[in-house]
Amino acid sequence: KTIGIISDKGESVELKFANDDPKGIVENRFTADNKTAGNNDIVLMLEELKAYEEQDTNRNFPYAKVKIKLSGFIKRNDRYYCIGRYDNVIVANPKTTAHPSKYLAENIAGIFTQFIKAAYYPHVVSTYFIPENEISKYDEYLRKTYKAYNSTTLKDGVYTHFQSFRDQEPDIEYTLRKNKNGKVTRLLHQGQESSFSKMYCYVENGKAYKVTPVGFDEIKKDDKGFFIYSSRTNLFAASQTGGMFVGAVAGGVVGALIGAAIDSSSASNAGAVNGIGFRSTMESNVYLDSLTGAYIFEK
Repeated sequence: KTIGIISDKGESVELKFANDDPKGIVENRFTADNKTAGNNDIVLMLEELKAYEEQDTNRNFPYAKVKIKLSGFIKRNDRYYCIGRYDNVIVANPKTTAHPSKYLAENIAGIFTQFIKAAYYPHVVSTYFIPENEISKYDEYLRKTYKAYNSTTLKDGVYTHFQSFRDQEPDIEYTLRKNKNGKVTRLLHQGQESSFSKMYCYVENGKAYKVTPVGFDEIKKDDKGFFIYSSRTNLFAASQTGGMFVGAVAGGVVGALIGAAIDSSSASNAGAVNGIGFRSTMESNVYLDSLTGAYIFEK
């Protein structure tokens, strides 16, 4: 019920819903926009929504931020099947944003809208269901089924999407080629050169490496899950060609050598949809969502 208070033009502004019934707001708005009901019972769970100010390390002033976590489920006979999640921190730069409170409020509304819309597009529903009495612990419940999270070692190979990495099922049709310095320079599909956009990550000698616009970042693991150490500017870097990610995937080798450019919607850049808000240069642990593989920024 309390989202938070941030500074805006020297004044304290509280971010809040139009009334004390966010459930009613969302349901009534949805009903007004959808006169014909469907057959699926979609459940939206707002897990976290918090506005605050934070002055990060080596920064001269605080940033207004919002932490938002939404998850969606299809409900069938008191069984919940997870269909998606949005988990991120949105940042407003007070030096470039006229009204941080308005900016963040608009982003919150936009995320709600797009998340609900996405729940109705064709998608892969979680194979495993969550009983109704376990819904508040759904993430813990599902993680027990993910091999990558419960294994002491990772299986070597190329993974074309996050789910295959999570399930530890590398694609045997893909291989990698290195140069004389041991750097990965090409992705091969059945012996033919392919685009790095086809790959989410690869594992070699038990260590995982994720392809990003600026190179291969090692995927590490702690008690919270898998993560890479990077920044928004690195992960959402766009070239002058208009949104295409070109170039340094192979550690400085130009795009022509590695095949095709990496498009922002490709599997290799999963999480680009989370690039909302100020694209800070600050580096930190960026977690890979255990459900979707998307980037989770905590700063």
